[in-house]
Amino acid sequence: MRIYDTAQDRIGRIEACCRTVNESNSLIFYWNRQGITFVNRRGREFLGYGEQELVGRPLHEILFIDKNAGREIARAVFLFPGLYADLQTETCKKNGEKAWIAWSNTPVLDSQGKISEIASIGNDITRLREEQETLRQSEKRFHDLISYATVGVFHSRLDGTLIYANKAFLDLLELVSPEETTRHITSEFYRNIEDREKFIQALKARGMVQNFSVDAVTQTGKIRHVLLGGKMYGNELIGTVQDITREKQAQRRLRQREQEYRTMVENVPSIIIRWDRELRYLYISPRIRDLTGIEPNAYLGKTINELGLKNQKTLEENIQAVFYYKKTRQKEITVDSKLGKKIFSLTFVPETVDTEVSTVIGIARDITEERLGTREREDLMRRLDDERARLRKIVENIP
Repeated sequence: MRIYDTAQDRIGRIEACCRTVNESNSLIFYWNRQGITFVNRRGREFLGYGEQELVGRPLHEILFIDKNAGREIARAVFLFPGLYADLQTETCKKNGEKAWIAWSNTPVLDSQGKISEIASIGNDITRLREEQETLRQSEKRFHDLISYATVGVFHSRLDGTLIYANKAFLDLLELVSPEETTRHITSEFYRNIEDREKFIQALKARGMVQNFSVDAVTQTGKIRHVLLGGKMYGNELIGTVQDITREKQAQRRLRQREQEYRTMVENVPSIIIRWDRELRYLYISPRIRDLTGIEPNAYLGKTINELGLKNQKTLEENIQAVFYYKKTRQKEITVDSKLGKKIFSLTFVPETVDTEVSTVIGIARDITEERLGTREREDLMRRLDDERARLRKIVENIP
């Protein structure tokens, strides 16, 4: 049994160690204050230098793009290897191609325990750095998108504690700065705290909520009508707030005007009708009930043809002409009503959307008395003319 290694054994181990170093996929450098003492094959091939081009050269001339900064870093590594055990440097290969290398630095001690050189083992992390930079840029773009979005975006805990809010959120609730958001909880901004409880319950039940309508209160007490959206992530949620105050106000004004318009239309003596391109009745004023005895709802959604009206052809021709020529037309029609024969002056008016006629409005004005009065006047004038002619003839025959 052999207790001590022979010189041949030690030489064999050293040779095996050298083969391992040379065949390693890592870049292995040994260097001291004077320069590089050893570079393995992978290191030489990666940088594109021959062994004679590397050995003896100062480390900063090979491994650093910024030579002055590299000189100071190499000096610091040699003096304080514990502080620089791990290091990343941007290196320029012999062909000009740049690469990032992550180094692990280990001091090599001499027989007196002093640092004689540094063993640096490096790995190419260029692709990793590029991926990290791509991710960083993507995160920055996403952050910029959120920061400058016109919709309020917030990040909070389920207990209401605000973690983050973008500028639109701050402006909506009249908060001064992003730092101020962390001093608030979202429940402060609900006009009715029950709305928040319903919102959280819906989130817990479905995980995500959209278009949840609530009234919010700003920092100065103003009321804002908003739509909330949110998605849960564990005990936190990311949400959006869209201010629809103007839309709500516009809807109220529109409903008010529609009511005023309806009141006006329903009380004018004329009959107001609206047809679409298929000649369906979209609206007809209640005055039709007095004329026909039929409720207005009986007309809605039906075409002129389906109703079988006496003046069907006249109506269809005039409505279709308005859709085609985009001009107002007028026509007199006679209607058999429950009040007897009626004469109407019917005006067809185009309603346009983006220069195209979408619907036609019909305004039917009862001109029966006007027409009857005109006929009576015409009959009277005829009788007067006949009487004048008779008297003239008598006078002419007097001897």
